[in-house]
Amino acid sequence: MPDDYQEPNEPTPEQEAEARSRAAFCSALARQLHDRYDETAPLYGYKTREDTKDFDPESPNGQLMQAVCLQVVGPLIARLQAIAAMPEYDQDDAHRLRDMARRFLSQNTEMRDRDESAARNTNTL
Repeated sequence: MPDDYQEPNEPTPEQEAEARSRAAFCSALARQLHDRYDETAPLYGYKTREDTKDFDPESPNGQLMQAVCLQVVGPLIARLQAIAAMPEYDQDDAHRLRDMARRFLSQNTEMRDRDESAARNTNTL
């Protein structure tokens, strides 16, 4: 074992509760995505598999969908939980929340393209 190895800290009860809350949210989101995917697939000429037609959170497919949701929105939920737990907000908090929302939304190509276009227009004025 390396000399600088440290045992991981045990999570606090609050951290465990927040992690359970994120997992529950992501499980519900995975179910919604699954259901919308299954409903929308025929519109694109795609037939979903019969064995995964019903969402089963314990199946490999269900666990994969929940894990992906947790990877995509888990960090955002964690930040929102931290903000929601704050007793008071100040101007810096509002700016951080706005910046977090912009970073999250900028993952959407359409949003990123619109922001870049607006920036170019601002720079040419």
